[in-house]
Amino acid sequence: MINRIPLLLLSILLPVFLSISCVAKGPTGHWQQNQEAQKLFTSATVLRNHTYYYTGQKARPDAIIAIDNAYRLQSNLWIQIDVTPKLIKEWLAWYKSEFSVYCPYRGGYIVTPDQQIAGIWYSKETVNTIYSPEPGVIEVYLPYSASGSMCDRRRRLDDL
Repeated sequence: MINRIPLLLLSILLPVFLSISCVAKGPTGHWQQNQEAQKLFTSATVLRNHTYYYTGQKARPDAIIAIDNAYRLQSNLWIQIDVTPKLIKEWLAWYKSEFSVYCPYRGGYIVTPDQQIAGIWYSKETVNTIYSPEPGVIEVYLPYSASGSMCDRRRRLDDL
């Protein structure tokens, strides 16, 4: 009887753990750093056929994304905004005023799970997860810094 208990537990728990692992959202995309994409922001270029969003405060966003209109952003985390070169320059002036050699602003491409470029990003935080729940729809989560990076350390110190 005692020998059957582990076998019984295994037969009950194994299907539960296997079913939990199947609940994952599936493949993810990411943010890919790229100098050309970064230059589009630093030159205050407004991309045609793109919709702009930010997170954080409007006067000094934590991150900015421009999503190609071939995609629809599904998110409550990002705020849509009509940008102008003047507004981007104001944001860049703010970023320059708080410049840190240890945690600079960077830019790059938003890459979908199927490796398509859905837009560009600009932020101090360089890691992100991108989902595509259905074709033509993407979810862009809030960016963050890699654990142990200088930006992560700076943020932790600021939070103290």
